[in-house]
Formats: sequence, structure tokens, C-alpha cells
Amino acid sequence: MRETEQRRQAIREAAERRGLKVEPHGRNAWRIHGKGVEVIAADLAAVDMHELRPPKPGKPWRITHRGAG
Repeated sequence: MRETEQRRQAIREAAERRGLKVEPHGRNAWRIHGKGVEVIAADLAAVDMHELRPPKPGKPWRITHRGAG
């Protein structure tokens, strides 16, 4: 398995462990959402692990968009 494939799998597993949903979003994007997290990424390998954490109490939730490249 290539490094990017391993990274995609690790992000998907980490999101599912945290109770987040990972689903396709349009033709070339992924949406990770739930528990105050909303991430839209062109590639799961581009998502950072810290983006899967919900925001701190009292802070507004955030939307993160990641493009390819």
C-alpha cells in the first residue's frame, strides 16, 4: 500500500473511532462531519488529525476546506 493510501485509511479510521461520518461530497471530495466537526477535503490524505477534534467549549465550530495539492 502506498503512503498516501495508508494516510487516507488512517484518517478514515481515526474519524470513525471518534464517531464522525466520512462520506463522498460531490465528484472529487470527501466530507467528514459530526460532533461539531465539519471538514470538506479533496483528498482524505490532506486532512490533519487535529482537524478531527471538536472545537473547545465556548468556541464557535469551524469549517475547513482543503484542496488537492
